[in-house]
Amino acid sequence: MVWSGTTCCNRRIEAVPVRAATRRTPQAVVPRQLPPDLALFRGCEAALSTVHDVTDHVTGRGGHVVISAIGGMAGVGKTTLAVHWAHQVAERVPDGQLYVNLRGFEVSEHPLDPGEALGGFLRALGVPSGDIPSGVEKRSALFREQTASRRLIAVLDNAHDTEQVRPPLPTSSECLTIVTSRNQLSGLVAVEGAAAINLDVWRQDEALAALTARIGEERRRAEPDAATELVELCGCLPLAVAVVGAQLSAEPRMPLRLAAREMRRTQPRLDALATDDRRADVRAVFSWSYRALTDETARFFRHVCLHPGPAVSAEAAASLAGEEL
Repeated sequence: MVWSGTTCCNRRIEAVPVRAATRRTPQAVVPRQLPPDLALFRGCEAALSTVHDVTDHVTGRGGHVVISAIGGMAGVGKTTLAVHWAHQVAERVPDGQLYVNLRGFEVSEHPLDPGEALGGFLRALGVPSGDIPSGVEKRSALFREQTASRRLIAVLDNAHDTEQVRPPLPTSSECLTIVTSRNQLSGLVAVEGAAAINLDVWRQDEALAALTARIGEERRRAEPDAATELVELCGCLPLAVAVVGAQLSAEPRMPLRLAAREMRRTQPRLDALATDDRRADVRAVFSWSYRALTDETARFFRHVCLHPGPAVSAEAAASLAGEEL
């Protein structure tokens, strides 16, 4: 507020308030939104090396945006890998890290609206809530403006599809972006030039290393065959190995052979991998992918599950589902 006044004929004119024209500008802030890195991170060496190679190659040339799209089945460790990579390269991007769970596959929630994700990013970058426009397009334009001269990491986790990812995607050549999804984001690869990286279950040696990190080297060496059987019973799935490792850590006196026997006898085996946290419950995590299927695909999936073997031919699958090829 500015006060102005003047005199005329020796008479003072009362000062009147004049509102100064001001423009609010976002306060410079450095967001730190990354979840904690996993201290027991193991495995995924090949995929992690690929992500680093893509990062080094593209940032070395300059003028390009790094977008890596990590795909894979439930429980295979996509988020863990993305967050681990982001922490490793954080020093390259001094203006901060952005993270959002897009809730593409959640049991009780709808996928996050891109406008809501953008609103969270803009507030994290220091834009006052009153200055954030409504509508996805306007928010996306403001986000591009705010990130144009910043060096940031953006982790877009658990995406449902490409259209959910595009609005909150930084376009600055100084930003590093990584996207995770259970779906193959082919549109992101085709249009935005993302590098597609598909995660699979661990190799046996990777699974054993992860289990050992949780239960200790001495315990694994005392019963190497039982330890190997445990990771095999887990299918070398990272989430399943983590659950078993946590269970064994809570029971330090339990012999590994007894744990393997109990797990082998538990039917269905997913009962042995149950936890009180739905995000760590293997059955629950699998169910979120199933719920995302169309009715026709879900019906086909139920019929194919009746096949007793680890693999099924197209002809046998069609026969099980009562369909013609």
